[in-house]
Amino acid sequence: MKTDTKSCYLLYLLFSSTMDKFIYYRLIGYLVTLCTHLTNLAVVTSRLQQKLPSNPELTIFLNLQYRYLTIWTTVFQVIYAIMGLVCDTLIIIGKKSPTITTIRDASYKYFSAIVLPFAVLVFTLFWPIYFYDKPLVFPPKSNMVICPTSNIVFHAFILPVVVWELVFQPKKIYVSHTHSCVYILLMYVIYNTSLFYTRYGDYGVWPYLILKVLEGTIFFPLFFIFILFVLYTSYFTQSHLKSKVWEYREKIYIKEH
Repeated sequence: MKTDTKSCYLLYLLFSSTMDKFIYYRLIGYLVTLCTHLTNLAVVTSRLQQKLPSNPELTIFLNLQYRYLTIWTTVFQVIYAIMGLVCDTLIIIGKKSPTITTIRDASYKYFSAIVLPFAVLVFTLFWPIYFYDKPLVFPPKSNMVICPTSNIVFHAFILPVVVWELVFQPKKIYVSHTHSCVYILLMYVIYNTSLFYTRYGDYGVWPYLILKVLEGTIFFPLFFIFILFVLYTSYFTQSHLKSKVWEYREKIYIKEH
């Protein structure tokens, strides 16, 4: 057997032998994601309800909680985990159908265009600013509701979640870059609309203090340009990272056989 033919045959064996195993790894990721995020949200909600009667100033935090990108990112990951858990479970038990395949393909597109880029964005923006000047992105009153563990779940746990999923996704997933870029821009506009509406519409404040500090300076528009840059950079980087993972798998498998 020629070397190229043998390599192709070994890669075929690799894909056929690891497909089910990767599904189980993904299922573990979905379960851990759902349990962690839902538990964390329940803890934060409970603490808020306990502290609110004796701390009326927390009302503004209560009203703004759904204007924080952190919450949006958490919801993105919960929705994706539910979609993945349902679809992969049905596939494992043999309930295959065109509808399930369509939903699964849509979930992968949703992951690449929304879930991963926004998780990277939150992680990339939050921690440098947090360590530089914590109140800029973490209001002082938040300590009463968000404990250090919850803070880590909201702003750090989101990154390994998307890395885990990226590593164990199938190698070949069709994603239209044009469509994905449009989805990213659309979500970017939707979230920023909620920010500006919060400031100039209902509450008259920015959810994040850093926006108040930057407002009126050249750094204000640059900040939003940087956000868009991070979103698109993370989107186009993921395919490169995924290719590296599969190249490593292929080399190891061929070497061992």
